[in-house]
Amino acid sequence: MDARAEAPARPKTSGYPAVEDLPPKREKPAMTADERLKLQKELIAARDRQASGGKARGGTARAQPGPTK
Repeated sequence: MDARAEAPARPKTSGYPAVEDLPPKREKPAMTADERLKLQKELIAARDRQASGGKARGGTARAQPGPTK
């Protein structure tokens, strides 16, 4: 007899997690409402700073197409 013949067959597994396996519910939310509001205000302020900085330099820095042959 061959040693491989006596070994149990390996279970078939895929590289993907099962669809019905959901992570457990969080005990507390990732962010409170106050933290979310603060983060939104910070992101809006950063966006506005970047937008105003681009206007001061002469507009957006888009690549201009060169002459075509």
